[in-house]
Amino acid sequence: MKQVIFTVADLFSKLFSGKRQKALILRLDGMGDYVLFSPVFEKICAHYKSEGAHVSFLGNKQWQALYHCSEIPTLDKIYTIDIAKYKQNKGYRLAMQARFRMKGFRVLVNPTYSRSAWQDDFVANLNIPVKIASAGCAANMDEQELARCNKIYTEIIPADEKVTFEFIRNVEFASALTKRPANDFPFVCPEYRKKKNPIISKEYILVMPASGEAGKEWAPEQWANLLHFIKGKLDVPVYFLGGGKRDKMYIDKILSGADYADVFNVGGFYELDEIISIIEGSKFLISSDTGVYHLAALLKHPGFCVSNGKELIRFHPYPEVLNTPVEVIYPDEVYPLEENALRLREKFGNKWGLPMSELNMESVTETLERFMKRNADLT
Repeated sequence: MKQVIFTVADLFSKLFSGKRQKALILRLDGMGDYVLFSPVFEKICAHYKSEGAHVSFLGNKQWQALYHCSEIPTLDKIYTIDIAKYKQNKGYRLAMQARFRMKGFRVLVNPTYSRSAWQDDFVANLNIPVKIASAGCAANMDEQELARCNKIYTEIIPADEKVTFEFIRNVEFASALTKRPANDFPFVCPEYRKKKNPIISKEYILVMPASGEAGKEWAPEQWANLLHFIKGKLDVPVYFLGGGKRDKMYIDKILSGADYADVFNVGGFYELDEIISIIEGSKFLISSDTGVYHLAALLKHPGFCVSNGKELIRFHPYPEVLNTPVEVIYPDEVYPLEENALRLREKFGNKWGLPMSELNMESVTETLERFMKRNADLT
């Protein structure tokens, strides 16, 4: 059955592909991954556009509002895939593979450094002559599987093996792909078609406690303690932001013992194109290690992140050269960063992270107070 469907899809591809080259750029991972890719995205699109190609993007349906509000003039078409459905539903998986076989793409670019086997299996089932990917790493698969998956691609772009911050990794890939120098890719936020900020408070603090990954989430009572500290320092409304029903329930637990008239649970209320304006309208963001924190960094808006150290160096802390007003607090074992970051990465690997319970509340509040004073002029 699969082969019959693919044969029919390939016939349609030949009929409707036309003479113009068509390029597909792939990014099927998390929100933070896309945010750190977005500053180089437009120039990758422009590279293929300059060769006369029709340029399309395929992303994770969960973040489609963010894709669609991005102003990328050299991007012609946006497609998305429901990742959970793709993994769980064989019929949907086959339909998506057949759909993108029909499109007549001639070039596929997968810039993801920490690729997953399911993503590469998707690429393997597409009849695209030129498939380009980063050499990748074994964060989501073992070395043997990575070597097997790399054979799916017609061109592998080398990657520095040392642990590197993800935006710098994306610059490395984009520079090699487009043959442009690395300094042509600054850490600059793309233009967004933003919706009006729905929060009417003139001043407010934004808190994003949920991460979507339980190991990165602080206990509700700890967030409640941090809220009491914040309200003792600043007499402004606090909005707890979340992405859906699960996040809203998590926030409800945090606020169950709170008795403040100006603290609000807005989990699941807003889309990503609204959240951009909500971030920019806040005095600052306090967050778990999540995509919204990276969005604040890209917007050059003050952000404070509580982290267990997972994916240290790759996703945090932000290098000083990027000049963004965000800060991360870790469990005491991680400090001093200069001495311990690489040692801990090498000892525990890509998936390493201490229990969030090891975050010291006194250290968190002291660091947060310094952060608030340092960013007073920015907010």
